[in-house]
Amino acid sequence: MAKVSVIIPVYNVEKYLKECLDSVINQTLKDIEIICINDGSTDNSLTILEEYAAKDSRIKLINQENQGVGTARNNGIEKSSAPYIMFLDSDDYFMPQTCQKAYETIIENNSDIGIFGNYKLLEQNIINEYENWQKATLEIAQENNYADFQVYLWDKIYKKEFLNKYNLRIIKNLKTSEDVIFSWLCNFKKPKYCIISSPLYVYRAGREHSATNKPHCIQSDIEAFKILYNTPDFKKQSLDVQLDIVNRFCGGSVYYLNKFYRADKYKIVRKDSLEFIKYLNTIYSKNDLKKLKNYKKIICFALENLIRDIFSIRNSDDKTTKIISILGFKFYKKLNKH
Repeated sequence: MAKVSVIIPVYNVEKYLKECLDSVINQTLKDIEIICINDGSTDNSLTILEEYAAKDSRIKLINQENQGVGTARNNGIEKSSAPYIMFLDSDDYFMPQTCQKAYETIIENNSDIGIFGNYKLLEQNIINEYENWQKATLEIAQENNYADFQVYLWDKIYKKEFLNKYNLRIIKNLKTSEDVIFSWLCNFKKPKYCIISSPLYVYRAGREHSATNKPHCIQSDIEAFKILYNTPDFKKQSLDVQLDIVNRFCGGSVYYLNKFYRADKYKIVRKDSLEFIKYLNTIYSKNDLKKLKNYKKIICFALENLIRDIFSIRNSDDKTTKIISILGFKFYKKLNKH
């Protein structure tokens, strides 16, 4: 029987899939099952999966119509037979000893969830994020420090018995934040954590087609927060814990406001962020919200943008035009090419 089930949702990642699969089939821990869920890929991903499944009997291939990463991961959980579960995104990869170190540590500590560090892969350069990962310590997890707690799925190993006991599954149909919601719902159940003192995962950052590169991602984040807010477990949390989580979601809006600040689609991001502010004002007092650093940052962005609408000078996204805004009127001047 397999000791660990590695669940890999796959959607149109032919460029990275072989590297991902190679990292799993070559793990030092051999007693694993590899559950690949093809989520309606339209590129060559399915062919690659079939090739690998034909040469490694540990690979279980599930085909489904495109239903999103949440449904894919949930199907993987249901089909898993090992007592422990790990998640791997199909454009990322494991270090060679990932499964072994994670499994041995969670067994040794008799824990429900084990947390490990990661490397970030940016333009083929591996960046050691181990120091940043130090924030995800056992104390942070056990003391419900929601301001710093790591909210990824892929930097953890889970005891399946724990997930089944509380029927913990990924929320379906969310384009972003499904891992955030899942991580907090798990944490609300007070699991026993352990720390695997190594960076074991390589995360591919800055991918062009990532959901976080789209301006409408704030809408999905807001939807995710509303789902979380309406869960009984969230309602049971203290006001301080709830506000810590609100601040994290506001931080997401601040990230996107910064990311798209000079882009033509910035107004979409600003509008969605202000809609989030309006919603928060209906469920929490303004006095409580004003204590939150990221909430205040969104308000500041709104004021800065108002000033920018009155008068600003900037380049277009393609750097070919100077855009001058005066009292809401825009004037365009072509830039000379050298």
